[in-house]
Amino acid sequence: MKNRPVVILCLVYLVCLVLILVVFPQAGDYVFRFTSSAREIGEIVGDGSSITVRIRRLEETGNGFQAEAVLFGALGEKTGYLCRIEFRSSAADISEGDLVRISGTIKWPEKASNPGQWDALSYARSQGYLFIIHAEKSSIVASHSQIDPSALLGKVRRFFSRKIDLCFDEDTAGLVKAMLLGDKSGLSADEKDLFSAAGISHITAISGLHLTILVSILEKIIGKRLGPVLSSGLLSVFLWAYIWMTGFSSSTFRAGAMVTYQLLAELLDREPDRTTSLALAAFIQLLIRPTIILGASFWLTYMAVIGLWIGRSFALRLTILPKFIREKISGSLGVALTTFPISLWFFFQASFGSFFLNLFIVPITRYLLILSIAGIGLYLIYPALGAGISLLSSGIVRLIYEVSSCMTGLRGIRMSGRPSVLVMIILSGMILLYLLSLRYLSQRKRKMIIGILAVVFVAVCFFPRRRVMFLDVGQGDCSVIEWEGRVLVIDAGPSYRTVIKPYLQYEGIEKIDVLILSHPDMDHIEGTIHILEDGMKIDTLLIADVESQDNEARAKLIRLTESSGGEVIRCLQSDVYELQTWFSHIRLRVLSPKESTGNSNEDSLVAEIRLGEDLRILYTGDIGTETDQRIILDRETDIPLILKAAHHGSMFATSGEMLDRTYPSLVVISAGRNNEYGHPHKQMIQRLEDRRIPYMVTAENGAIFIDDVMGHLIYRSFLANQQQDR
Repeated sequence: MKNRPVVILCLVYLVCLVLILVVFPQAGDYVFRFTSSAREIGEIVGDGSSITVRIRRLEETGNGFQAEAVLFGALGEKTGYLCRIEFRSSAADISEGDLVRISGTIKWPEKASNPGQWDALSYARSQGYLFIIHAEKSSIVASHSQIDPSALLGKVRRFFSRKIDLCFDEDTAGLVKAMLLGDKSGLSADEKDLFSAAGISHITAISGLHLTILVSILEKIIGKRLGPVLSSGLLSVFLWAYIWMTGFSSSTFRAGAMVTYQLLAELLDREPDRTTSLALAAFIQLLIRPTIILGASFWLTYMAVIGLWIGRSFALRLTILPKFIREKISGSLGVALTTFPISLWFFFQASFGSFFLNLFIVPITRYLLILSIAGIGLYLIYPALGAGISLLSSGIVRLIYEVSSCMTGLRGIRMSGRPSVLVMIILSGMILLYLLSLRYLSQRKRKMIIGILAVVFVAVCFFPRRRVMFLDVGQGDCSVIEWEGRVLVIDAGPSYRTVIKPYLQYEGIEKIDVLILSHPDMDHIEGTIHILEDGMKIDTLLIADVESQDNEARAKLIRLTESSGGEVIRCLQSDVYELQTWFSHIRLRVLSPKESTGNSNEDSLVAEIRLGEDLRILYTGDIGTETDQRIILDRETDIPLILKAAHHGSMFATSGEMLDRTYPSLVVISAGRNNEYGHPHKQMIQRLEDRRIPYMVTAENGAIFIDDVMGHLIYRSFLANQQQDR
């Protein structure tokens, strides 16, 4: 590595960025001035009634137009801050380079308040913009220059986008535009999820394969009559114009930089070094936009290239297989290995079948590209002939969709759940050590080091999780307990698609052992129905055995549970349910209701859940103070008690008498931000503060979780403003 200083410099810089942007984000906020920048922008835009921007990129979407623009200050000065504009009305008269006056509604990207939830703030930072404005009115202050290349390239891109729409059917056009123009707006959310689950998201990005084909076509047109210098110069100009036109994505920039490096090496009669070219491309890209590491595209494109090299190095040593087979599988094997953890980290799922799928997809993608380019070219000359060739492209696209759907539908070949930072560090170390060992270590030492890391990796992956999570679902309730291989869900209210489902995927939960329903109000039961409708298995459903809770929603939940093979248990006061875990057990004792009172809230199933000998949690549903005064708990002062406050912190719930009897280590209140009920009520908070009982509110703290690490309880909030530090 001594003769590759760029590689070392890039690795050091990359590690520093990961530390300050991912591991210690507070440091990243200080270094990159995210908070102060947002404050400065807030002073400039005010209420967003009138701001001035210069359009950098404009593209059509399914709902209109979307633009990337540079914000201008009140005095007309260029600030350098980027924003995204979503036009509600037509923007057909606006072009790249125009200075535009915008009025509309400002939207600041929000940080996720739950694990697994879509983090709009991190995504915006990875794309380089800091806020979004929904434009209601727009007017051009100054048109672009006639020689502005961005305006010309924008028109070219939109021209080809319209021709692709005319040449191909809807499904094919969406994929072709993603592959050739870097425009993924034509791909539906289901299609993106399918490619992600199948492990073939890379086909929707412009890669080295795409650029190689385009450059090869142009090189044949130019020929060698122009000489190597002029030919390489024209190829480079075309290459970077194309990269500019398609939006400087991670994959196109990486591929373009590596191709340019190779062209320069050939001109200078030097031997191109692929490792240096890759590191140089990454280093330049990270200098231009360091926050790009917060997105998946950067990691996928670079790890895919590294995977190709590792695969060829590793697979070619498998002498037990014939050489032609090793050569065929080497690239796909390497890409599958290196992108697998990246897919888990960003998408919470990855398929073991992606290796086999890529053996089929990668070669067929080459033909799809060639046919698509030929179809577009012929369509411009003779539309009927171009449309005929496009039918072949459509057939290939349908085949890709069908094969991908079949592969993702197979059970047992998919892994879900985001790996921990420690697991990612170990995996990165294994890859780095393997690359270094190829050059510096003997085969015996290499095997020993990789073996030790593999053992540590398996131990970390299968270390038993002991966590209680109170999700921030807005004005509702949802708790998830993961304890030594068992999963319990207590209520699941609103925000299923945006919070509950992503969290279950984030944790890799594919089966729920016990679901406890306190009562069938929609803010407690809505998500439970969606869980079953999505095909997740629930082994046991615990409900209160009272007529006051018999309604249509609960009846549907019971039907879905039983039809999927689950057991429904009706409970009353003093009933006990036990569940064995890996090293201990979970004991659930029902404290209420004793009988039906006729009020669904007061008849909520109140349960004390004991997790081994380390922790107790008291779930109280929506009971009021009259009912909670009848709750009797065992006197066990040596085991910490977490109290889930009743009725979202209502004034008439979780009485002072109950707090005195239980004196919990922590009270968790689940309530929505700025809810119409005023939860949690000031009197409820006053009762807690008078007794100096720590409390946390999901509306302020986001998701709240308690981790048991080697017998030590750690109370944490997903957001930075943790209440336990008050």
